[in-house]
Amino acid sequence: MIERVHWRLTAGERPPFERDGRRLRVTVHCPNPEGLSTEDRLALDIIRELAHLKSLRIADTDSAAPWQLSIEVEADQGGFGAIKLRGPNGAWADIAMHHRPWNTEAIHLLGVGSESDPRVQQLLPHLPIVEGHRQAQRDVLVTTVPELLALRSRAPDANIRTASEGLKVIGLYLRAIEDFTVRSYSNGADRFDRGLFYWVLCRERLPSMWRYFAACLRHASVAHDNTEYLGSSILNRSVRALQAKDEVGFRFFQRQNNSTRDGMLYHFDFLTLMLSGAFDAEARVARRAYQVTKPALRTTTFRNEGFRRALEAAGGTELAQVTGDSKFLAFQQFLGALRNTVHSAGLQSAAFERDGQPQTSIVRVLEDEAIVWSSSGELGKREDLGVTNVAGVAIEPYTCAAALTELGLFYIDAIARSTDIERLLPTGTTVDELLSAPPDDATFRPDFRQRIGAMG
Repeated sequence: MIERVHWRLTAGERPPFERDGRRLRVTVHCPNPEGLSTEDRLALDIIRELAHLKSLRIADTDSAAPWQLSIEVEADQGGFGAIKLRGPNGAWADIAMHHRPWNTEAIHLLGVGSESDPRVQQLLPHLPIVEGHRQAQRDVLVTTVPELLALRSRAPDANIRTASEGLKVIGLYLRAIEDFTVRSYSNGADRFDRGLFYWVLCRERLPSMWRYFAACLRHASVAHDNTEYLGSSILNRSVRALQAKDEVGFRFFQRQNNSTRDGMLYHFDFLTLMLSGAFDAEARVARRAYQVTKPALRTTTFRNEGFRRALEAAGGTELAQVTGDSKFLAFQQFLGALRNTVHSAGLQSAAFERDGQPQTSIVRVLEDEAIVWSSSGELGKREDLGVTNVAGVAIEPYTCAAALTELGLFYIDAIARSTDIERLLPTGTTVDELLSAPPDDATFRPDFRQRIGAMG
């Protein structure tokens, strides 16, 4: 499940994702970035770059950062010290902090009984940072320290995240406030508008669609049969799915009530329709490419076994293998069961509370719940899909929306890649003439695409 952020608010403050909310506050504590994965290294670099934005408050324990956080404890001051926040122009804030018995704190967090335990000694230098992060009312603690990441469930109010996880929260927050920054500097930023950001993100998620869509355009220029619109529908519906996933996320990070639940469910329903529509448009393109005449057009879908057999008989062996794979069929069952609720007993949102924690939201599945449960189990860990049995079969909407979108775009791209799209080309046209990669222009610069992919 995607973790919520436990907001630390002073009187009168509203959380960052709510209207008139305060700025998102991020603490970066990454003293050992050398062993990071390529993904986390990129994410950390982007986070540190975004520290220049005024719409964020990113403070870093690295002394070279533009905004810095440090902890100073004076032994002769009765155990009190200070959380010092410094910006490019000097003092930003000094906040008094009580010096806690860190040895005892480490033993408690680790569940061990000795100060001499090596794990205690490894954790000790980092605990003042965690406490300073908390007492300074900061939101997300991005870290590369393995000892802290291993204890994130023991300190939920610190909101400890990896660099990649932290960047996802930051990116979602920026999109929530309509800030589509791609790169920032000390004296400016490169920004896209909303539509262009999601368009580039979609094309980055669907690399095989460059050649596929180019073939649709080339075919339509001769046949005049609207194939170009079928191809563009796949892309446009994928863009809408990405937007709908974010809309669910914006409300997921707000304090939960009936309004946030209603909004999440509205966009979740729309997400399932858009993903289903993208697959159906791809099926119709495949029908034309392989010149399949049966089954009827209205039942042309990859869920239809007869259509998959017809594709294989017409030479679409690779496409038939992709769409007949057990994981893909399980995904289609999972998505189809959720989408088909628009025709029957709809999904129902509900509040969920446990152990004095803040209220959360779930969506109850009232029809085809057995299909949702079984197909999600075939796809992997149910919790990674947001599926739970806390109140019958239910889903956590943002985790499920994110998983549906990721898997959906993965399979949309796999279908595009395995379709022998050259069959659509007019006589005399070669594959080499098709645009098979992003154009070399300012919009699709590799570094822009890389950043948008990491943030989205």
